[in-house]
Parts: sequence; C-alpha cells; structure tokens
Amino acid sequence: MEFHPFMFIIIYGVLTLSVIAYLVYFLATRKKDYFNHGIPHNKKPIPKIKEDMGYREKMIDENDPFQVLGVPHKATKNEVLKAYKKKLKMYHPDIVSHRGEEFKKIAQEKTILLQEAKEKILKNLKAA
Repeated sequence: MEFHPFMFIIIYGVLTLSVIAYLVYFLATRKKDYFNHGIPHNKKPIPKIKEDMGYREKMIDENDPFQVLGVPHKATKNEVLKAYKKKLKMYHPDIVSHRGEEFKKIAQEKTILLQEAKEKILKNLKAA
C-alpha cells in the first residue's frame, strides 16, 4: 500500500483534534479551583491574620473566654476544643513568621489569650 502525501496531514489532523478534545473534556470535568495557585482542590488555603488583610477583628470582650474563642455559652467540650484549634491555626508561628516581628508579637499575644480562654472554659465545664 502506497501512502499518499496528504495521508500524513490527515493522520496528524485527527491526532491533534483528539488531543484537543481530550483536553477540553479534562478541563471541563474538573472543579473551578483546580488551578488555584497550586493548591489542590481538596485543601484549604492557609488562613491569614485579619490584621494582615487590612481590617481589624470585631471588638470582643477579652475577659469573656466564650467571645475570645467564638463559641456559644452552652458549648460542649468538643466544640470548645474545635474552636480553639481553628483559631490557633491563624496565629501559628510557622504561618506568621514571614510577616515580620509585629505580627509575631500579635500572634504570641493572641495565642496566650486563646490558651487562657480555653483553660477557663474547660475548668468551668469540669466543675459543672
């Protein structure tokens, strides 16, 4: 069987169209945040400190441990621990270290405040 010169062009065109069709299908079936700056779609981005994003946190009463942790007064031990861990991630030293000394100090103060609030609530739950 002899190959016609246009046969290579036809084969090349078919292969190119099939690759393009596969890429269109591949991109259409993925979640929109698939190309979210290298973060896989099942991972959440690292939380930022609210002061770093240009606005201040809501005014909270630092003497009320429930407001510090952001839990209701009827919260269970598991809810308190979950809220504590969630807030603590925002002020973790590894996350804040590249933002400068000012944010390190803020993070240390917030970490101490969160620890004290958690201890007060858990102490009250044990006593009850």
